[in-house]
Amino acid sequence: MSSLSVMILAGGQSRRMGQDKALLKVDGEQTLLASTVNIARSLTSDVLIVTPWPERYQPLFSVALPSPVSFVRETANPTGPLTGFAVGWPQVSADWCLLLACDLPCLEVAALQTWWQWLCDLERDAPKDWSCDRTLLAAPGAPIASLAKSEMGDSRHGPSKLWEPLCGFYHRRCLPSLMAYVSGGQRSFQGWLSEQSSAIAVYTAAPPQLFLNWNRPEDLP
Repeated sequence: MSSLSVMILAGGQSRRMGQDKALLKVDGEQTLLASTVNIARSLTSDVLIVTPWPERYQPLFSVALPSPVSFVRETANPTGPLTGFAVGWPQVSADWCLLLACDLPCLEVAALQTWWQWLCDLERDAPKDWSCDRTLLAAPGAPIASLAKSEMGDSRHGPSKLWEPLCGFYHRRCLPSLMAYVSGGQRSFQGWLSEQSSAIAVYTAAPPQLFLNWNRPEDLP
């Protein structure tokens, strides 16, 4: 079975919310970031948080844990989730990485487990040249990611579908194209994924609420 790490991005400025979204309480109890970590632990013990402010969040996880949360510090002036993703990858030990934003209040353990099992089954039944050998990052036909798409309204051109990049699975096969894109000064997640769309395994069974995020005070329950 393929190995899995989880990377959680907690580098946003939360300007529209007016307060740190990672520290908002879910159901009046644990913080959104702590809830996300607990959900990640349902899939793997290898969980890391990419943030410019490790000191802000480390107290949330100060109690001794069977497998401690790792922190990766990014620049104090983050330039977006794609660069945070690139900064975190050198600390990922597994072949696959589930990338999560820290502001997804409706994550579901069962839905993520089902998606991961679907992906493992896809690899199990794949042609043998989908090598997991890390020296063969460009295995022919092998997906670099598994992502869902959401419909976005556009008054001029009608509805369109965009990738949901901040709740999805990425294989380390994505590294060559990711690092080349970021090194070229590009910062758009959608732009990078649009260039790689033929190598993405589209997942259609994810419940839409999985991708709901909190951006503004009016989004809060």
